[in-house]
Amino acid sequence: MARINARLDASLARKLDDIRRRTGQTTTAVLVTAIEQYHQRLDQDGRSRAQELFAETGFVGCAAGPRDLAAEYKSYLDFSKDHVREAMPTHGPEDASERQAARPASSRGRRPRASR
Repeated sequence: MARINARLDASLARKLDDIRRRTGQTTTAVLVTAIEQYHQRLDQDGRSRAQELFAETGFVGCAAGPRDLAAEYKSYLDFSKDHVREAMPTHGPEDASERQAARPASSRGRRPRASR
């Protein structure tokens, strides 16, 4: 067992004496309890803060899927033309020739400018 020699200012010494009188514990018992409680609170604060952040942002949940999904997600995506067409909402003419005709004559055959 380790022995501790601590220096307390007058205010902390009075608080320690007050705790000992109220609880009937020895100085050693008071310090052991205080250290245990402080350590437990530090452990809880570390975990609960992360949980609080997830709860505040709404990022709490779980999902099921392949174990390597984060690293290999591209291999699980379907880049086929049929899949993309189904996933993309249609806004306007369905046929490519109709889309070409719907564009202003000045922009036909040109690529749209990249936004800056």
